[in-house]
Amino acid sequence: MEDHVYACFGLNIRSQIALPEIQDAAEPDGRLSRAVVRLGEAAPRIGGEGGAAPRFEVSDFGVIFSVPDVAQYHVANGNEIVVTPAPGAAMRDVRLYLLGSAFGLLCHQRGLMPLHANAIVMDGEAVAFAGTSGAGKSTLAAYFQRSGQQLLCDDICVLSFDADGRPLAWPGPPSLKLWADAASAFGHDGDRLERVGARWDKFHVPFSRDIGSAPFPLRRLYILGKQEAEAAEFVRLRGASAIEAIAAQTYRSPFIGPMGLRTRHLRQSIALAKGAEVYVAPREWGFDVFEREADRLLRHAALPRTGAEPVSTAP
Repeated sequence: MEDHVYACFGLNIRSQIALPEIQDAAEPDGRLSRAVVRLGEAAPRIGGEGGAAPRFEVSDFGVIFSVPDVAQYHVANGNEIVVTPAPGAAMRDVRLYLLGSAFGLLCHQRGLMPLHANAIVMDGEAVAFAGTSGAGKSTLAAYFQRSGQQLLCDDICVLSFDADGRPLAWPGPPSLKLWADAASAFGHDGDRLERVGARWDKFHVPFSRDIGSAPFPLRRLYILGKQEAEAAEFVRLRGASAIEAIAAQTYRSPFIGPMGLRTRHLRQSIALAKGAEVYVAPREWGFDVFEREADRLLRHAALPRTGAEPVSTAP
């Protein structure tokens, strides 16, 4: 079986499963660590019957999770994912959980820090926008790209830390995941796009970029929030407040404890709070005010690093 080679999440990925959401790499990048995706029996298999929700187990074998009617995934040693597709499963569904939960857990295993965030590149630095599902991260990313910004990643922003403890953000797959209404609002025809999965009215929207596979220093992290009235100013978080906010935005954080990674994750959260500015970013909600609120975010994101309290960027 022919392997496919990709560079993503700060990893050289050699995969037996084609991953069209990621750009092919002509050859492995010698600066990146190695990870393997292979088809096989994800042993030991998780027991239990019925239900549609994924089931997870953390053990000496690594992390094993099963998505009914899709696949079982065995994530081990921070460098291998074994995928056992369910009979008749659509490969787009298999890839959805592979590029999401499976790689997120692998990043945790190998000492990287995945955030539930997207990121753009501004003046040679990364700016990330985090939030729970439904916070509008991908819609914002689509607007940023249309406004001329370089997108670094969508949905998962993988961080590492340099020798001085400074956070670095790595490129993710060059593809947005947009709900049908958002895709239509940005002029995309759903009939020409691939669905993210059979269960969602959500589509892959590829985007182009020319940023290579190296990471960018993380300047700033925004925690997106929703506000019904006119949005308040962005609030800088410091100390324990910043650390708690970072912990809440860590991708697949419920597995940090069972995987025995609490101490390391706390150290990473402290380093991130010290090395990047963390802000709460309340936004007024709705398509009628979307561009105004997105531009407000961009104006603030473009500000240089500062140790001072945030300045006003109101229109």
